[in-house]
Amino acid sequence: PGSSGGARVDLRGEVVGVTAAIASQDGGYQGIGLAIPSNLAVWVVDQLRTHGQVRRSTIGIATESAPPSYNAQTGLSPAQVKVTDVRQGSPAEKAGLRVDDVILAFDGTNMPDPGMLEEVVQQQELGSKHRLEVMRQGKATAVEVVTEQASAPTEVASHDQMLDADPTEVVYSHDLQIEVAFAPESAAFVRDIPVGGGVRV
Repeated sequence: PGSSGGARVDLRGEVVGVTAAIASQDGGYQGIGLAIPSNLAVWVVDQLRTHGQVRRSTIGIATESAPPSYNAQTGLSPAQVKVTDVRQGSPAEKAGLRVDDVILAFDGTNMPDPGMLEEVVQQQELGSKHRLEVMRQGKATAVEVVTEQASAPTEVASHDQMLDADPTEVVYSHDLQIEVAFAPESAAFVRDIPVGGGVRV
């Protein structure tokens, strides 16, 4: 508490985290600091130095933690990554991944939860090939997938920015995990919609 934005260090003075936010009951600077792990910060800095931007990799899937009932049927441990969607034309689809596949490991490293898998995939080189160990309908298999660059979400806009936005601007909501734009006024778009406004997902 009360770091005033300073780095998180261990007892040897080594940086282990970079403060990103603070949770405070009174709005002051005395509260619980929330930090980005130092290894992630180093990766971001290296990306900026090398490419001038952060280039994140993806394989084109959506995942969730496999529910206990699913694990009971398959005999898997509670913490596993279940594929819920495979984007059409994505590296995952080309590799043969399917909805309901359970990803056990990435390049030999166990993947206990979706967040860890996403972070590991994001930091791989674009176009690099990786081995996924998968459980499918109770049988173990493996696929090789090649990463591609993830599309960067548009900067999150405030309410005032939304009001001043250009009609063609796309706005990304981190909380809702969707992108929206002002609905075009073309007859082709509004002919079947009996409303006079709104946003298009």
